Amino acid sequence: MPEHPRALPHGYVLRHLLVAEKALGRPIPLGVEVHHVNENKKDDRGCNLVICENRTYHVLLHRRMAAFKAVGIPHALKCKYCKLWGTNLRSYSRTAPHHPQCHRDALTTARRKHELSQKL
Repeated sequence: MPEHPRALPHGYVLRHLLVAEKALGRPIPLGVEVHHVNENKKDDRGCNLVICENRTYHVLLHRRMAAFKAVGIPHALKCKYCKLWGTNLRSYSRTAPHHPQCHRDALTTARRKHELSQKL
C-alpha cells in the first residue's frame, strides 16, 4: 500500500496499524502509536492493541507494565541508584526538576562514592 500515509519507504504498512485503523474506523494520524498489550509484536489481534495518542503515553504504558510485573503496583518507580522499586521515591534536585527519582539513602550513598572517586 504505497499510497498509505504511514507506508514505509518500500510501500508496506505495518499490520498492527491497519488492524487499529479498521477498529477505529478511520486512518490513524501521524504521531499516534499502537501498543501491544501482551508485548508480543507478532500478535496483531484487535483485542491486543491500544491506540496511544503519542510516544509519551506509549512509554508510560511500558513503564507502568514493568512496575506492575516487578512489584504489583503500576505507579511504582525504580530507583536509579539502588535499582529497587518503590512508591516513596522523590526527586532531590531543586535545580534540575527532571532529576531521576530515587531513594534518599541511595542518593547519599551514590554521592559519597562519587566524592571518594574524585579524591583518588
